[in-house]
Amino acid sequence: MAHQREQSFIEFAEDLIGPEAIDRLKASFGGREIHIPRPAGLSEDHELVACLGWDTAYKLVREYCLPSIGFKIYVPVGERSPLFVARQNQRDAVEALLRDGKSTPEIASIVGCSERTIWRRKAAMRRDEEALARKAKALSNRIRTLLLSGCSVAEVAAETKAKTILILFHKQNLIKEGKLNAD
Repeated sequence: MAHQREQSFIEFAEDLIGPEAIDRLKASFGGREIHIPRPAGLSEDHELVACLGWDTAYKLVREYCLPSIGFKIYVPVGERSPLFVARQNQRDAVEALLRDGKSTPEIASIVGCSERTIWRRKAAMRRDEEALARKAKALSNRIRTLLLSGCSVAEVAAETKAKTILILFHKQNLIKEGKLNAD
């Protein structure tokens, strides 16, 4: 439920103050909770004013807050946020070191993170690989089914958006298996 409120706030705010202001908000506060004051509580030294400027910040609190109540909102991490960039760089480094065969303790030491971070990344990579394998299997099955139903290579390509070489590979295998006649 909180996520819906946060997302609806960001969507509302983007419609109200524009995507550039939201990018500044995410870059400044992404990954943390900030206080959005009631309109009368907004001051020149408030962090929202420092980030967005007085007019934009006031427009936001005037439209979103009740006159007598402020609230806290979690600001999601934006793609330009230093936190997002740091996480992405760490993720890339961990994945590269895992592919190079480094151990979990070695990677944690090199990258400067916990072993749990490495374990979570390994699990995520495994999930990604499994999902990719499922998609590849589904595509292969679809290609084979279409070929067996009499579709031409061009028709299969149009239907599946698969590369011709992949379709020809499956066609050749079906011929070898005796399930399809050579044309």
